[in-house]
Amino acid sequence: MSWYKQSQNVDTSLIMEARSLAGSGDIHHILNVISCYQMQMDLYNSRPTEPKWKQKANETERWLRKYVYDKKNKLNTKLKPVFASKGVKFVGTIKRQDDGFSYVKVDDEIINGLFAAMDKSDGAVKAPYFDKDGIGAHISFISSEEGEKMKGVKIKELGDVVHFELGEIVSLNPEGWDEMDKVWFVQVKCPELSKIRKSYGLPATYNGSGHKFHITFAVKKNKKRCGFIKNPYNRSLNFRSTTPVRAWLPI
Repeated sequence: MSWYKQSQNVDTSLIMEARSLAGSGDIHHILNVISCYQMQMDLYNSRPTEPKWKQKANETERWLRKYVYDKKNKLNTKLKPVFASKGVKFVGTIKRQDDGFSYVKVDDEIINGLFAAMDKSDGAVKAPYFDKDGIGAHISFISSEEGEKMKGVKIKELGDVVHFELGEIVSLNPEGWDEMDKVWFVQVKCPELSKIRKSYGLPATYNGSGHKFHITFAVKKNKKRCGFIKNPYNRSLNFRSTTPVRAWLPI
């Protein structure tokens, strides 16, 4: 089959062709498949001893090739909604800042891969976590406000490794981060973090917001209010009820 060919590196011509053939009804899905493909290949290139990422990238690439083949031949391609990393566990390390803000440090390639492949025509820039004092890619799980109330309490899990899976990618307008008009993040499934929070008398979710843990990988700045961002990590975000852009990534 002509769509079965696989590449050793990201096939940029395939990406461009898939984007050009995508109709208005499935463009968001295709853009997120491409982001997933880029991330999987980047993880494989940075971890050549872990062949599962090459296998995942090959699976995603085969799906893209079939999509292009079907589009060219006027065939229907089913856009099956599935999780980004179903059955694939990622790992990160629990860390804490002096103000009590606690987070899971994860591989920066998660942000780098997703941002490299996303459509930036909306003014998106990489999440502001990579300056001189930046902590890079991370999952926030205890805010500084919560940490202040826990002053003197030792977090015994510091340095521990936790496991998580990637889920849905969401783009929306954040309340509580005035310097930004829009954020893009990938949701995270990590029951361990909810368990840790509850063990210290905290609600299961960050700041008791009810929102899922996530990794922010891109932002669109509010040009009128962005200025100097003192601490871009510790944000108590309340997401507006406007309809967010949602899409599911392939396995």
